[in-house]
Amino acid sequence: MQAQTMIIAILSLVVAQSSWAEHQRTPERERAQEQTHVFYDYARVVKIDPIIRRVKMNLPRKDCWKEEREVHTRGNHAPQATIAGGIIGGALGHEVGRGEDRGLTTAMGTVIGAVVGHEMGKGQGRDKVKTITERHCREVSDTRHEEQVVGYEVHYRYNGEHYHTTMRSQPGPRIRVRVAITPED
Repeated sequence: MQAQTMIIAILSLVVAQSSWAEHQRTPERERAQEQTHVFYDYARVVKIDPIIRRVKMNLPRKDCWKEEREVHTRGNHAPQATIAGGIIGGALGHEVGRGEDRGLTTAMGTVIGAVVGHEMGKGQGRDKVKTITERHCREVSDTRHEEQVVGYEVHYRYNGEHYHTTMRSQPGPRIRVRVAITPED
């Protein structure tokens, strides 16, 4: 157990030493950092190629149409038959009735005659046919493929050398570049 603890302690010291050594400022590092010069300049754009991506778009819309259809309605019975039945029934009731009962038989004849006239008049009404136009709509989705520019491949020239980069927006005739100069040992 003590041997394992000793090995772990030695390995920890080795790792700590190497990590510490990496981050130490050495004279060579300090000299390189002091000698690095960074400035900005402009490079001439020589070619721009759009980067195109094809995308699928769903466009919802209403699809509407008109339909004609016939509506059948049963005609009303002829009201004249009810009226005529009531008159005839009332007249018959009046003739049949005697004395004080005559008013009652007249009223009963009128009601019975009207009911019979109504039933007989049901078949006399005509069916009506009417054409109506109805509008129907439904939601549909049209699919369309569209090409979209998602960026630009930009080729540029700086100090006689050709370079290229990808940019989100289309540049003008020149682009700004960061120049870092470090002497080589």
